Amino acid sequence: AQTGLIGMPEQTINGGINVKCLINPNIQLDTLIRLDNKSINLVGLSNQEIATGSTAGASLQQPAVLDMDGDYIVKNIAYYGDTRGNAWYQDMICIAKGGAGLLSQSTIRAGA
Repeated sequence: AQTGLIGMPEQTINGGINVKCLINPNIQLDTLIRLDNKSINLVGLSNQEIATGSTAGASLQQPAVLDMDGDYIVKNIAYYGDTRGNAWYQDMICIAKGGAGLLSQSTIRAGA
């Protein structure tokens, strides 16, 4: 793949955008990456979750925000490598450039 992406990026509930790619030393914490928003698997909410989301006292869980321009800040990276195999990739948690304060510290520490 020309982009280095493995699979499709995934939107999560309160957890940012999960991205898997080939190891790239240019991608570090707090750097920007650009994703095609059309390639992101959007999280699906059930009808019950949608209905209860509009009531008072409902859970504050929200789908991760997508950036209009496709720019995302890398907030967590986990590296995977196998000297006897083909596994050389990194899992990342990213947030929309405009939504930098929306990811909880526990999610950042938890990893991908």
